[in-house]
Amino acid sequence: METNSKYVFENRLNILLSELLNELGVISYSEQLGKRSRRDIVIYYQGLRIVLEGSYSRSDAERDAKRRVEQLLADLAIAIQYPKIPNATDKELKEKLKSIKFYVKIVVPADVSDSLYELLRQRGVIAQSIGEWIEIDLNGLVSLIREAVQFIISETHVRDVEKKVEEFINDWIEILINHPQSYVIAQNLYDILHKLYGFSIGDPRKIREIIFAQAGLALLLSAVYYESIRYAHSLRPLAELIKATDAQSALRKAFSDILRINYQPIFNTALSILNNLPPLRRRFERLIALAIEIASKRSLLRRDIAGKIYHKIVGDWSVRKGLATFYTQIPAAYLLLHLVKPTLSRICDFACGSGTLLTAAYNAARVQYSLSLLEKGIDKDPREIDEEFHRAFIKSCYGIDVLKYATQITAINLALHSPETPIDEFNIYTLPLGLRKKNGTVSLGSLEFARTSLRIDQILLGEKATKIGLSEEEE
Repeated sequence: METNSKYVFENRLNILLSELLNELGVISYSEQLGKRSRRDIVIYYQGLRIVLEGSYSRSDAERDAKRRVEQLLADLAIAIQYPKIPNATDKELKEKLKSIKFYVKIVVPADVSDSLYELLRQRGVIAQSIGEWIEIDLNGLVSLIREAVQFIISETHVRDVEKKVEEFINDWIEILINHPQSYVIAQNLYDILHKLYGFSIGDPRKIREIIFAQAGLALLLSAVYYESIRYAHSLRPLAELIKATDAQSALRKAFSDILRINYQPIFNTALSILNNLPPLRRRFERLIALAIEIASKRSLLRRDIAGKIYHKIVGDWSVRKGLATFYTQIPAAYLLLHLVKPTLSRICDFACGSGTLLTAAYNAARVQYSLSLLEKGIDKDPREIDEEFHRAFIKSCYGIDVLKYATQITAINLALHSPETPIDEFNIYTLPLGLRKKNGTVSLGSLEFARTSLRIDQILLGEKATKIGLSEEEE
């Protein structure tokens, strides 16, 4: 809400506050978000997008800040209520902003709100708050932004989810190991997750634990993704489906319903796994409850939660069975990609695993994309920008691995960045590794690109890879 001419316009205060934050080391831009007259402050800090909504009206600032978080346009929003400041020169106004106090309110997803405020109180960043509105000065605002960001990107709330998933997977493995048909189940799941052109990672009977861990995690993450996108297609929630039948049948119906729309990258494999498991009523009830809980923590969905769980849970079991792989740790991946500053172009990971590097590339490229729009003065609705970027990145992104299971996790990881945006096809391939029984040749997976200039279809020699996004079965 703008005031009469004796007070400085809110737009001007936002622009000047943005300049002051930059001087204090918090990189920010004054940006018009959507088709509105007031310019707000957008901060890009440690891979997060933060919006500061400044206004003379507390209700206006809070309403707009909540809208930014609810629309998934910001990882964090801060509502700012300015005191009424008389008109003056820019220099005088900046000095005024340095000395005055104003009220702010942090707006984050509800699942982390209480924990964040408690942390800020413990660290002395804030004292008592009035309805969560805090009186603070400019330096206090900088400290608040930095501490809030550290909280959001910290591992604290991720570890809580990891622990719950780990307990679920351990229980899941135990029940399947002791099942009378354990060996048959392991063989069937092995054929779904690993068997490809003669490539073998071991005797399914001897690596049952890792097979069961991967199957359980694939179903859990697929259920999380269903819960994240079902509202966009008016599909029934899992909590409602389970009331009409058992949990296993509820998942089967959910996956079948979403496959009628598309989403083969995620749900074809999940449905095949589901159809090869025995009745496990209580375990599937627990799986659905955990999936609903994770999907409700929207702050986690864009922070590589699938990759973190994959590394923690499946990685542990791989080490125990001598199947450990070398993968890029998540902090290193984000550091590397933000140093590179990638733009929308063809990006490929030839051993994508769970998609950690591609996910880091997504976040880094998203920042560069937003900055380029700001520099060009392009004004679009933020949701339109997010959807355009998501579609463009998925179209130009390539992932290759020798494990079908790994490419499925990569697809989930990328899809969770904008679950409401349907994607027809991912350029993610499972390439053959090992002896091809048909012609006696040996495939080296992605290493085939190092010894030949042939295209993917030529490397496959007529035997198509499992391309994520297509529904055909591999030969």
